[in-house]
Amino acid sequence: MHKWLAVMMLALLVGCGGSQKPRETPRDPEPEVEEPNVYDPNKYGGQKDAEPDTPPKETNPGPTVEKPKEQPKEQPKEQPKNPPKEQPKDPVVTKPKETPKETPKETPKETPKETPKDPVVEKPKEQPKEQPKEQPKQPPQPTAHEKNADEFVRVVLERCNELEETKAYKDYVKAMEAFQKSYDHALQKKKDDNGKGQDLEQAWADTLKDWYAARYAQQLFLHLYFTDSSFEPVFVHDREEVLGLSDAQLLSSKARESQAAHEVVAQHSAKLNAFRTDSLKYDLTCQKVHEDKKWQKRFEDAKKKFEDAASGKFDEKDLKKYR
Repeated sequence: MHKWLAVMMLALLVGCGGSQKPRETPRDPEPEVEEPNVYDPNKYGGQKDAEPDTPPKETNPGPTVEKPKEQPKEQPKEQPKNPPKEQPKDPVVTKPKETPKETPKETPKETPKETPKDPVVEKPKEQPKEQPKEQPKQPPQPTAHEKNADEFVRVVLERCNELEETKAYKDYVKAMEAFQKSYDHALQKKKDDNGKGQDLEQAWADTLKDWYAARYAQQLFLHLYFTDSSFEPVFVHDREEVLGLSDAQLLSSKARESQAAHEVVAQHSAKLNAFRTDSLKYDLTCQKVHEDKKWQKRFEDAKKKFEDAASGKFDEKDLKKYR
């Protein structure tokens, strides 16, 4: 290692010296030149004291040797400080590129077969004790009167369907449709003529004629099928009202028939009653036509026929038609 460092230092010094002027090395002092051996009388017993006025005799000196001029001494240049010793760099060895190695495919590991464990015998869980279910309360058994009421309602509703298929009921429905048509016409005339005019009075006269005819058809139907004149009908869909009937009424076939006849005319009867309260009672033109003898001729036959039916008198021809 030391030899290697010495070689490096020498190489550095040679490199530095080649680029600079050669440095002069200080010369050794020149040897003194001995002067020629000149006779000195004072030295060898000659005239010791020379007279001051007389110049000394010239002696023939030998050839003089001039001393060479001393060259100015150059200051020694400072040696450059030793540069830091550079460690020799190791030669860079380029590694060859590694070719990617193929990763070996892993062979699937065989999962070790589990050794069958001994079956664990679990203790059966204790079933929670079932609380005794409360028996649903049985509805109270219907009384005999309630059974009679239920039977009454069932028979009446079945009889309503049968009555709606009779000829007397169908003629009653036609009479109601004719009344509704003339009534709507009179209301439209009242709107167009502002409640006045000959046409409006005639429209009210026609409405009154159809109103009495529909009322007669209703009376005739009830006369045929409302057979128990002493029976007061009830609202069949109201259980409390039905329970209010006596057992004799609930079991009576005439009472059941009369209740069915009342049910099928109830919806139409409401419209007939509405005309009497809404128009005949409060409309001035309708009232005038109803009391005017001039217009009474148009509806007096229908009016008389209804009034007779209300008192129990019917035309025998009409009764035969439906019997």
